[in-house]
Amino acid sequence: MAVTIPTEGYCDEDDVVGLTGKDYSATTAPTLVQLKEFITQKADMINGVLDAVGFVTPISAAAARSLNILKNLNMKGAAADAENAVPGIFEESDRARAWRLEYEAALVMLSRRRMTLPDVSDSNDTPVAVDDQNPAGSFDVDSSGNENDPAFGNDWQM
Repeated sequence: MAVTIPTEGYCDEDDVVGLTGKDYSATTAPTLVQLKEFITQKADMINGVLDAVGFVTPISAAAARSLNILKNLNMKGAAADAENAVPGIFEESDRARAWRLEYEAALVMLSRRRMTLPDVSDSNDTPVAVDDQNPAGSFDVDSSGNENDPAFGNDWQM
């Protein structure tokens, strides 16, 4: 029951085992099935961010460099979840915290276009950083694009 790359995740169970140094099976906590779910959940979050900034997901197997970046990201997110799912452990370990923070920071960098996928083009003609985009909504403009005067003024006095 291996993870299908890239449709179910960008890493597989063996990648997480290599990072954590722990074996997962039907009798461990978390189980191998749960580990696969962690991988898929983290990959879905990655794809959600990539979709939002204009990439077609899942990223193609032909994009080896980008897949390597996403594999590392997916592996660390899933490893953090696996470490935090151990019964009886109520405090996040230092390494689980480091993996989780690295995963979260990478998602933010991808969402703000501060990290690129080197061998993948996106569907946007002119990508811009989220910080540089116009705010959502519409402006009250006339047919030539000039802003109309506001409907309510600030002409009252105290």
